[in-house]
This record gives sequence, structure tokens and C-alpha cells, in this order.
Amino acid sequence: MENLSWIPDLLFRNNQVLCCRARGILISTSGKVVIEQNYFKMSGSPILIAGDANYWWESGAVKDVLIQNNDSRNLV
Repeated sequence: MENLSWIPDLLFRNNQVLCCRARGILISTSGKVVIEQNYFKMSGSPILIAGDANYWWESGAVKDVLIQNNDSRNLV
């Protein structure tokens, strides 16, 4: 269930996300999202914005996203 009267913004900055097989982070808010100056190292997708709430119910509307100045490397 989603509360449409309270929608959070997300500032994801200066983080290290390491060794996550499926994904690094899942974005699921229709508030303002800024993802910058992070280090991602994994075999899966570093940033996932999914529009499918069909089975897992872990995604919702995403409207305003800024992604900049991140370092992403794949595990070999």
C-alpha cells in the first residue's frame, strides 16, 4: 500500500555499494531523487528503476531522477 499524501524524496550521495548480485539500489518513490558521487561494484545492475508492481510489489511511480558523477564497476 502506498501513502500518496506522504511521498519521500531521496538523496543518495557518497556511498559504497559492493558485491550485490541482483542490484545495488532499487528506486521506488515519486519524490525527487538524486543519486550522485557513489561507488558501485557488483555483477548486477547498480541502479534499478522498475515499473513492474506485478508480483514483487517493490516498485511504484518514479518521476524526477538525477543520476550523476557515480563510479560503477562490474565484478569479473
